[in-house]
Amino acid sequence: AILPYTKMPDTDELTFKKGDIFFVHNDMGNGWLWVTAHRTGEQGMIFRELVEDLDDSIDPNTVFPWFHPNCTKNEAVDLLVKAGPGSFLVRPSDNSPGDYSLFFHINNQIQRFRIEKKGVRYLMGGRIFECLDAVINRYRKEQIVEGYTLQHPLVVDGSKQLDWVPENQKAKSEAEKIYATLRECRDQAGLKKMRGIKHQGYLHRKSEGEIGSGENLCHLERMSRPSRFEEDAWY
Repeated sequence: AILPYTKMPDTDELTFKKGDIFFVHNDMGNGWLWVTAHRTGEQGMIFRELVEDLDDSIDPNTVFPWFHPNCTKNEAVDLLVKAGPGSFLVRPSDNSPGDYSLFFHINNQIQRFRIEKKGVRYLMGGRIFECLDAVINRYRKEQIVEGYTLQHPLVVDGSKQLDWVPENQKAKSEAEKIYATLRECRDQAGLKKMRGIKHQGYLHRKSEGEIGSGENLCHLERMSRPSRFEEDAWY
């Protein structure tokens, strides 16, 4: 699985980019999976050959640039002091394994906020959120403490995604084979012809065996095939 993808109009496909993580709900057949995108919360179809299993040791929240999975408490404080007021980051909680800590630089102080993991959702400030990104988005718009909102995410070094360029002709050839297979599967399924695909990046997904555990899922509801999908794509 090596390439991101731009969806075809008027289909249930998803547009995604390098590094995106998906939770698989159903195998739709003909090479297609029905998934939830962890980064955006969107649900739709992706092509099986464009994804690979995600290592169990990787936290799905690593898709977010402000999430620091390996940063210690002291390192987080030092980084935010250097970054200045308004900066923030999220890291795994030391005191409550499985939960998360939001570090926020306010008035030359570093304040910490606990984000609890509740099944497949997150709890902070008495509110339930579908995913960790939803917590951050809310408090970038609304006050987390009186007079203050999250301002400047402290980005993990190297977390900015770069467009993937095949390193050699062999890699380029493999990419072309995947796209050829995708076109063939789309034609077999009665989907529109694919256009404008970009040859970039790497992609990951959770294996189906992990879905049943209920861990690290932004949306776990099992999806039935929507009527529009049946009418437009499977005829």
